[in-house]
Amino acid sequence: MARPTDLRRRHALRGVAGLLGWTVLNDAAAGAQPARAAPAPALIARGRQPSRHDVLTSDGVRLSYLSCGTPSQRLPMLFVPGWCMPAELFRAHLIHFAPTRSVFALDPRGHGESDTPESGYDADRRARDLFEFIRRFKRPPIVVAWSLSGIEMLHGLHRFGPAAMSALALVDSSLGEGPAGSGDGIEAFRTQLRTDREATLAGFARAIFRTEQSDEQIDSLVRAMAHVPLEPSLSMLDYRLPREALRNAARGFNKPLLVAITPQYREQARLHREARPQTRVELFEDAGHALFADQPERFNALLESFASEVEAAKPASKTARPVRSKR
Repeated sequence: MARPTDLRRRHALRGVAGLLGWTVLNDAAAGAQPARAAPAPALIARGRQPSRHDVLTSDGVRLSYLSCGTPSQRLPMLFVPGWCMPAELFRAHLIHFAPTRSVFALDPRGHGESDTPESGYDADRRARDLFEFIRRFKRPPIVVAWSLSGIEMLHGLHRFGPAAMSALALVDSSLGEGPAGSGDGIEAFRTQLRTDREATLAGFARAIFRTEQSDEQIDSLVRAMAHVPLEPSLSMLDYRLPREALRNAARGFNKPLLVAITPQYREQARLHREARPQTRVELFEDAGHALFADQPERFNALLESFASEVEAAKPASKTARPVRSKR
């Protein structure tokens, strides 16, 4: 029989990946000026294997990113990982798309091989980091944002507008629809991070996958997550714009939008599409929160289809698309 402490940990972890996307954003940033990219070399993407490069943020933080591919007429694609996750999670996807386009995966501040400054882990600064990076592209990219980074992209849209990107794909991230959660799961998760961080990160790392992961893979991911200092990792769980700002940013996005979700976001997607029927919604019924890792072939095909629609200059579909589930 499971021990009480194990049961409490499981209860906190159950759904916490989804809770990371249920946020409230406050309206303090209304009227803020657009982000300006810090001076830096142009983004680099060469070859079929990902390589490492760096840029500086406007507050002097070095951000590391993976890139590969061959510049072409096709739009560049940028992958952004979730809470405490490294860009390395998208390596296989970069390799997949490299023959046809330039592809990138960013380590946000504190993550992966980027710098870990003492400050700047609030949603506002992290959204600014993302939009500064996006503004470096010569052609507006298709941005693929997973989990927490999806929240931060919507935060950035609320502040800076959509001009820097061609399209947005939100991967198992909140759309700000419906009532907010109680927050009990997040508070329990915070407590566990403070009392037994290693075990909590290991539990979280396993919880985001539906497919079996080796101990070596989980250990590697836990090491990458533990690279983010504890207090910054907790700071990233604080959201402060009203929830309506998140919802309105998604509904008001005036470019193609793809929403790839697991069942935890089914109802949010339904409510969102009632207001914005042109959004393309794809349900991954039998995948975990890291759906791109559980079903990589389907995920890559979905992104390829979405990118082709964007590049063909088709509208974001005036005809409603049903939420679809494929096994």
